[in-house]
Amino acid sequence: RRFSKYPYYFSLFSSCNNLFGPRRVPEKIAGQGYWCGRCAKCVFIFASLSAFLKRDVVINIVGEDLYSDSNLMPMFRRLLGLEGDKPFDCVGVSDEMIVAMHEARATGAYADTPAMELIDEALRRSGKSIDDMRRDVFSFKPSLPIPEAFAKCHEKS
Repeated sequence: RRFSKYPYYFSLFSSCNNLFGPRRVPEKIAGQGYWCGRCAKCVFIFASLSAFLKRDVVINIVGEDLYSDSNLMPMFRRLLGLEGDKPFDCVGVSDEMIVAMHEARATGAYADTPAMELIDEALRRSGKSIDDMRRDVFSFKPSLPIPEAFAKCHEKS
């Protein structure tokens, strides 16, 4: 939400996990930031930006409308908590993804995209109201929760 107030940086930043990796796709450069448009980070950041910026601005930053890419639906499903595990990437939890996509859908700008068809299912499966989720997502948290399975691994070392 705060970042959306600083348009100067829109073409300068990148948060793609493949920026320096072997899967880098050089033709996917939008502005001066790099976005592969395929990794969990690109999908999560696209959703996060879409909650606060106009569709054409987000597409200009990332280089394409990721909500419209049906090949990305398995990634959206994982990030929304609908199947498989959350990608082991530096991305938000499913509630954050649900809230971001819900906010984007509320603008009407992405109504025609395949990804938006997943929101109601994700919200229903979460068992929470969007208002409770939104309140939690935008509240201050002094520390981040660590899944119990990972916390136990740390205890063993």
